[in-house]
Amino acid sequence: MPETESIPDIKDIIPPPEIADSDSGVIIIICVSLATLLILSTFILFWIKSRKKSAQSEPVDPRKAALDHLHALKQRYIDLSAHEVAHETVTGLRLVIVHNFGLKSLNLTPEEFFTIYKEKIMQMFSNEDKERLLFILHGCDRLRFAPEKGDPSERLPLIEKTIHFVRHIPNEPLVSSTNNANSTTA
Repeated sequence: MPETESIPDIKDIIPPPEIADSDSGVIIIICVSLATLLILSTFILFWIKSRKKSAQSEPVDPRKAALDHLHALKQRYIDLSAHEVAHETVTGLRLVIVHNFGLKSLNLTPEEFFTIYKEKIMQMFSNEDKERLLFILHGCDRLRFAPEKGDPSERLPLIEKTIHFVRHIPNEPLVSSTNNANSTTA
């Protein structure tokens, strides 16, 4: 048999490179997992928001909140500076003051507070309670401007007097006298 001569125009056939088949099962599993994760996270976020709304809808007793805040302060007042004790004491007292006098009362100095809300204060407090409140507010002012390394002996009595005052403040706001007090200052 004659030898085969190679034909110069014909070349060897090279097979095409192999292309890996994409495994569609893995892609589907990843997509389903991501979708499930997205749906679960959405449900969890809605659940958290609904819990926050239900917690906010429950009425908060300002006296109890103030007493809780002040008792916590009483436990840790030694570790705080005088300025921080004054701030925390006023914060606890504010919870009750806002409930009884409104948000506008928080921006007033003690003298302005007693001048503007004189009628309501006369209705709510005895002379002794008014003196206690004024003593607490002035004591907080003293602490606010006291040196950081000042004597801590003044702090505990102020906190205790504030706790005593909050325990004995009337719990229900007097709505009609609030409107009268606000209308006389306008």
